[in-house]
This record gives sequence, structure tokens and C-alpha cells, in this order.
Amino acid sequence: MNEIFSFQIKTCEILDSIRIELNTKIPLEVANFFEYNLKNISKTIRIYFENALNYSDNYYLISETSSAARMVFETITTLLYIFKSENFKAYYDYCLKTKELDEETLKNINKFLSTHQIESGNEKPKIIIKKLNTDISRLCSYLEYLKEKLNVESYSRFPKVGQRCKELGIYWEFEYLSSYKIISNHLHGNVKGMHHEILKNLNSENSLNEKYNVNQHWTWISSTLGQFVEEVSHLFSNNKQYHLYNDLKKAHSSALDKIYSSSSLNLTRA
Repeated sequence: MNEIFSFQIKTCEILDSIRIELNTKIPLEVANFFEYNLKNISKTIRIYFENALNYSDNYYLISETSSAARMVFETITTLLYIFKSENFKAYYDYCLKTKELDEETLKNINKFLSTHQIESGNEKPKIIIKKLNTDISRLCSYLEYLKEKLNVESYSRFPKVGQRCKELGIYWEFEYLSSYKIISNHLHGNVKGMHHEILKNLNSENSLNEKYNVNQHWTWISSTLGQFVEEVSHLFSNNKQYHLYNDLKKAHSSALDKIYSSSSLNLTRA
């Protein structure tokens, strides 16, 4: 486990150093979006890593690493989908989806407030509504700017994670079905955790299973990041981070060989 954690932290350092190589093909707005999200991934992994060192409750660790792995996978597939779209138009679709979600939230809040009496002096609804209106207004302006910058003539519905993975290819589709979906099921169905606690004293092997699950989640994060770096390494100046990542994998090969060999699927559609 310590070797996996060491690999994660060094991977974070590589993510922090990534700069997208700007040219006529990659708009500055898209490059900034990539770099911002990679830094968020790095921060998230670091936070979960620090928590993992501070808690001895194995079930808590499973929950923490599950959340981290899910967040990383969602963000990476979003970045890849945008990168692989024609002229990066999916970035416009992503921003539009964000605006539409805010508009839907605002509509539902106003509908709720129209039928419910709020306690006098409660400023929370006003604050939330003001913030949403501000965000929507800014997004509208940004979308107009992007429409011209990216030459957007029509928009598409930005797909959910499952559809993104299906369009990104076999590797991502399989990881969605075999890892992301299982983790999501566990996070949304905590009754399995209750069942686990009931059986804990009856089965001495549970602690080993917990450690195995935590280790699998961390290595799955590594696998996800590795696949991403390999697919978009030509965006990085002189591919420096790509080479650093490959050197890092070699240095930790004893802990990572198994997970990478099992994730590299040589599959074709039937």
C-alpha cells in the first residue's frame, strides 16, 4: 500500500506540472480548462491520501478511496471527450449543460418557494437565488464568446459518463462497466456496508478484503491517470510529463504490473 501511495503523490506532482502546449489547434480556454481540472484531481488525491493516513477504520478508507476514484474517472472522461470532439466543440456543450443545470435548479427553487412559507429572517433562499442568477448571467456571456471563438453553429447534449465512455473506446467502456459502476453502486447502496459490519466479527478475512479493496481503488486511479496521459501526451510541451510518468511506472513496477496488465484490454467489438 505504501508504494501505491508513493506512486499517487508523485503522479500528483506530474499533474501539477502539466502545461498544455498552445498552438492554433488548441484554444486557450480549453487549455485552461484542462490544466484547472488536472490540478483539482491532484488536490483531491492529496486530500484523500492525507485522510487515509489519519484513519484506521478500513471501511472509512474504502468509502474515501471509492469517492476519489469515481471523481477522477468522471473528470478524466470529461476532459478526453472534450479533447476528442471536433474543434473542441464539446467544451461549449459542457458549459451549456452547466448553465442549463443551474437554470433548472433555479426554476425548482422558485417553484418550491412559491408554495412554501419560509421563516422570516431566513436569508438563505435569497443568497442562493442571487448566486444562481449571477452564475447563469456570466455563463450566458461566456457561451456567446465561445460560440464565436470555437465557431459553434449547433450544440449537442453533453453525454453522461456512461455514454462518454462508450464513445471514447473499448478501454473506457470496460472500465466504466467493471469499475465505475460497481463503485457507484456501493456508494449509493450503503446497506452493503451495514451487512459488512454485521458479518465483521463472524469472518476474520474481512480485514484482508477491505485492504484489498482500498488497494484496488488506488491502483485504479493510477490506471485511469496513466491511460489519460498516454492518450493526450502530445498536448504537453516536449512530452516531458509523459516521459516522467513512464519512468515513475517503471520505478513502481512491482506494485503496478498486475493492475496495468489486467487493464490493458486487447478487445474488439463482436
